Amino acid sequence: MSWTSSEPTDATVGSDTYTLMATSDSGLAVALTIDDTSSAGCSITDDGVVSFLNAGTCTIDANQAGNTNHSAATELQRSFWVSPALSLALANANPEFGVAANFTAAASGFESGDTMVTFWVDDVGNDHYVAGCDASA
Repeated sequence: MSWTSSEPTDATVGSDTYTLMATSDSGLAVALTIDDTSSAGCSITDDGVVSFLNAGTCTIDANQAGNTNHSAATELQRSFWVSPALSLALANANPEFGVAANFTAAASGFESGDTMVTFWVDDVGNDHYVAGCDASA
């Protein structure tokens, strides 16, 4: 039995699904399941489509049962990290014209040890006023 797809390189909570595939030399069906030790909330369909639900390590087992002609294959495992989805909330995002804009920002979804967040404000202007300068913090 062998994997016929590589592990995902950018698994993030809520990102696009990923299709994992494995085959068996015997031609028997390979069952893909989420291992009980997975710390991430990931799910998998019968056809190998993986969804990323929570951050952590996602471990998937591949098993091929035996039959009268073939022994059961040794279980394969594939593990990969699922990154948290970062979210950003801005308050007062539409200030009144001519009034100083004060924004309050809150970020969530960070892992222990993350220390930097960059915020950009891009004032593009409109028909009523000229664009200001960009700012970051």
